[in-house]
Amino acid sequence: MNSTAEVIWTLLEHGCSSAELAARLGEHCAVPAADAVRLAAEVGEFLAKLVQERLVCSDTATTVSPVASLPAAQLPYEIPQVEVFEDLADLILLDPIHDVNEQLGWPAVRTEADGE
Repeated sequence: MNSTAEVIWTLLEHGCSSAELAARLGEHCAVPAADAVRLAAEVGEFLAKLVQERLVCSDTATTVSPVASLPAAQLPYEIPQVEVFEDLADLILLDPIHDVNEQLGWPAVRTEADGE
């Protein structure tokens, strides 16, 4: 996550709603009030990405707890982003006993041509 996304994550941990997230982020990053609509849209897109990646639930009832105070230093605003690295996901999900080519061993995946 970039630094803006980290701030959003911290606020999410404390039960902030999406509207409150955008407002607090705007204050923290000194985003002009004229850009509030754009900021809210970008926060909404980021939250949708978190739901898509199954990092948060969209229907979770927020339990309001005291919102953490954000660090005093203001960050420059950048579009919140999360990077997903799934290049090894297929290998991690393999069953090393049943899904591996017996002649070649790990990490060669068994194929239909290998026989069953």
